[in-house]
Amino acid sequence: MKKNTIPTNNLFLELDDIEDFKDLSKLSSRDIVIITTKYHQEINDSLIADFITTIKSENMHYSVGILEVPGAFELVYAMKKVIDKFSPKLILAVGCIIKGDTKHDEYLSNSIINNMHSISHERMTPIINGVLTTNNLDQAIERAGKKYRKGKEFALTSIEMLSLTESLDKQ
Repeated sequence: MKKNTIPTNNLFLELDDIEDFKDLSKLSSRDIVIITTKYHQEINDSLIADFITTIKSENMHYSVGILEVPGAFELVYAMKKVIDKFSPKLILAVGCIIKGDTKHDEYLSNSIINNMHSISHERMTPIINGVLTTNNLDQAIERAGKKYRKGKEFALTSIEMLSLTESLDKQ
């Protein structure tokens, strides 16, 4: 895997306790499981830090766990396994696919999004699509970082979906 060194001054990387969320032995007690890729880790960590900070700032008491997979294609397998084994209330899939010289990004993005949709319906578990698809690294930094704050957007969507699910479950 190609390792990019990117400028991090516009990203959210202040979450010192991110490793605490990666304790797999505690995954079964987590309301929200974030499944993230190791590829473009600085981008993903920024999205996750903004997500967790927003959840905490909204005084939501949802517990969060993080599972890492090698790349975006592996997200789908991990989603099914996590839902079947741990039954989280919600999954956030986090990754970053940047366009290259071929159509690989299109095939990968389409496959992941279609499978996320299927798994969500099959397993009746909300899955938030936090996989960025961008034309270049600068766009990814803007979306994951302080300019567009997609991590915050994913958190607010998650809160709304958890609330909706709880409301519908009571009907």
